[in-house]
Parts: sequence; structure tokens; C-alpha cells
Amino acid sequence: MKTLIIIAILCSTSICWSQTNVGVGTSKSTVNVLGQSPHVPFAVIDNDTISSAGQFYCEEWANAQTEWYNLNEFGEIVGTSKVVSKDFYDVTKCYELELKTTIGLDGIGLYTSKNVDWEVDSSQIWAPLPEEKMKLDTFLFKMNELVIDHGKPSYVDTLEGKYIYFKIPANKNENKNYFPNTRCVVYGKRYLVIAYLNNQNEWTLAHLENEYTNNDYKLFTPIALIDIDKDGIPEIIYQDSLGHAFWDKILKIENIETIDSWKVEATSVGGATI
Repeated sequence: MKTLIIIAILCSTSICWSQTNVGVGTSKSTVNVLGQSPHVPFAVIDNDTISSAGQFYCEEWANAQTEWYNLNEFGEIVGTSKVVSKDFYDVTKCYELELKTTIGLDGIGLYTSKNVDWEVDSSQIWAPLPEEKMKLDTFLFKMNELVIDHGKPSYVDTLEGKYIYFKIPANKNENKNYFPNTRCVVYGKRYLVIAYLNNQNEWTLAHLENEYTNNDYKLFTPIALIDIDKDGIPEIIYQDSLGHAFWDKILKIENIETIDSWKVEATSVGGATI
């Protein structure tokens, strides 16, 4: 479906896009999300509700020439792509798509349907001081000793882990935010961990994903940080891979009163690069 972009406004803390038409069969309040790699149905965002897209959309979202927005790791729109080919994968019974950038930048390979007023807040980003980074290295060393079976070395050990630092911004409505300006990090490699700096400026565990962490090929990679449901607390999008098989997942705080209540809210159809 051809979509005409009417206006793009660059704001101090967000990028806002508006348009006349809505692509990929969405309503004005619904955003569809394609997984990073392989590009398969990932999530459906309807107002403040996040859910897995599932097999239902495998054929509908595979239409040739359909256009999607390219996102960066903070959810900002940096370009537009269109579907140029599709490959049916018999294991998942779904199409894996190839997209080509037609406007702007490639982004990180994460895509949303062209929609009205997609808007994100990038004020949650921060950078640690050297001593805070040193404390994090010590924290992760202790995590490695607790979580990893060192008798089972993995090829993942040769890779660099990935960090995304974020803070939970102060909310205008204090009743909707119980820990404003809390500084956090999500780190992924052989496991995925969310940690935060407590009142003593020490790193504290908030959440851990470590299923099959001692498998030779298991790798957790943070992809993006986006406040998808606009509750003031950013969701974490990460890729969960096992050998040549990949799934994208969204982590969301389940209870805004507790910083250690993260859960997987959506999972992509998944696929393989073989």
C-alpha cells in the first residue's frame, strides 16, 4: 500500500511522524512490528497493549512493496523501507522478508508499520561514570560466577557483550511512576540481565533471562529501548538466539510499583538464517 508522509517534526526529545494513510492493514491506533532478523511478524501494539503478532499475520505482512518505518535503537524513525522479496520457511510456516531502504537510514533492522503519530521519548538515555562502569564490571563478574557453568565453555564467550544504559524518566503524574530517574542497564551475552543503581550507588539485580544459557550457541542481544505503551517506563527489545534460530522478544515491567517485575510480553514468530 502506498503511503504519503505529510509531515515529520523533529522535537527536542522525540521524533513525531504523521501521514494521511495507514499501511499494512492497521487501524489508526494499531502499530505492527517486524522482527529484526529474520524479518517476520513480531508484535502488535494497540494503544497501550502489547501482544505477539503470531502466525496469523505471516501472509498478510508479506505483501510485496508494502512499506515500513526503519527504527533506531531508541525507537526513533530514521527511514522507510519496502518489502522486496519473501522466502517461505517450512519449519515456522511463515514468510521471512527482505526489505530495502527507500528513504533515509537503514536503522537497526527493526520495523514498524507506517502509522499515525508514532512518537517516542529519548530522554531515558544516560552514560555511566568510569567508576560506575567499573562497579558494573565487578557486578557482572559475580553474575558470571553464579549463572555460568564454566565447565561448559561456549563460542559466545569470544563475543563482545552489549550494553544499553537507560533511566526511568520522572513522570508528570507521580502516581504512575514509583522510581523516577532510576539509572539502569540491560546487558546481554550468555544471559540477559537488567540491573539498576540503588541509593548507595551500587548495582542491584532487577531481572535475569538465562534459559539454556550454558548451551554452546545461546546468545542474548539487547536490540532497542522503547517506551512502547507510553507508561514512562521503557520496554526492552532483545534477540534470543540458539545456533542459527532467532526470536525477538519484548520485556515489560509487569507491576510499576516493583522494578524487579519484568516479564516477556511479546515474542516474534522466529526463524532461521540457514
